[in-house]
Amino acid sequence: MFFPCTTVYSSKYFPVPLAMTCSMTWNGKKLTSSTILATFTVIALLAGVIAFLVIFSRSPRLEVTVTDASMTQFNLNSNNNTLYYNLALDVAIRNPSSTFSIHYKRIEVTAKFRQQRVAMVTEFATL
Repeated sequence: MFFPCTTVYSSKYFPVPLAMTCSMTWNGKKLTSSTILATFTVIALLAGVIAFLVIFSRSPRLEVTVTDASMTQFNLNSNNNTLYYNLALDVAIRNPSSTFSIHYKRIEVTAKFRQQRVAMVTEFATL
């Protein structure tokens, strides 16, 4: 595509090129080189923002693994149908993503049996 360009000089007697303007006609409207450059800049910025959102908007999936479990007490009181237990779990939480780092102030673990909560532990981060 050819753009007819015009050179703007400083003066008639001392011709130093100051700027060059190019223009073309599209749908009956005159488009200058600055308009075309601004349009391409806006398109590039929008593409950059969309790419940034696609890459960084996904939250990382944590890998949670129970590494050790032990039960030291398991007693059922038949008078009031209460179960007494002492369950100890070692839980490892790993972030497989090298792009994201995760910092939590609080971690809450809930154990359920048949949609009934049987235990809940909350740990607060120590800084």
